[in-house]
Amino acid sequence: MTSIVIPLGSGSHHQDIELRFALRGVEQYLQNAGQVFIIGTRPAWLNPDITIHIPFEERDHYRFLTRNIHQKLVIACKDHRVSDTFLFMNDDHFLKQFFDAAQFPYHHTGQSWKGKGKYIQTMEDTRKLLGEHINNFDTHAPVLFDKVKYLETVGQANWNKEFGYCIKTMYCVQN
Repeated sequence: MTSIVIPLGSGSHHQDIELRFALRGVEQYLQNAGQVFIIGTRPAWLNPDITIHIPFEERDHYRFLTRNIHQKLVIACKDHRVSDTFLFMNDDHFLKQFFDAAQFPYHHTGQSWKGKGKYIQTMEDTRKLLGEHINNFDTHAPVLFDKVKYLETVGQANWNKEFGYCIKTMYCVQN
């Protein structure tokens, strides 16, 4: 069974209803899904019988959003309860058709790099690090991560850099 890892930030304006919808999609449409791990904030309604919560205190959310996400993923990679290959999801990933968690397809937008605000800097720094002509895997779709490969590739970047890097793209391009 493939574990599901969802890093969750704080500050939802809607009591984390997005996470409710994401978890509903996992339950209804994701085959071969193992334990669900929520790393970060714990919504009051989260059921400990069906999810494992790992606390994480965010630091400087504005400038280091991707570093916070990366640090949550490192926690997942080092947790023996998380399967060796896990499905990285966000709280706003809503499944609407059947997928196999262990065979989730990689999705990218080709070399299209569109964004706004601080995320433009994140995208630019990722392309400077990996090359201008790389595919953009940072879409609203889950990605399958191997724990060892994640730590050996994405884990080696300078995560003290403001605005960080596009995590999914870094992983997919390097593996």
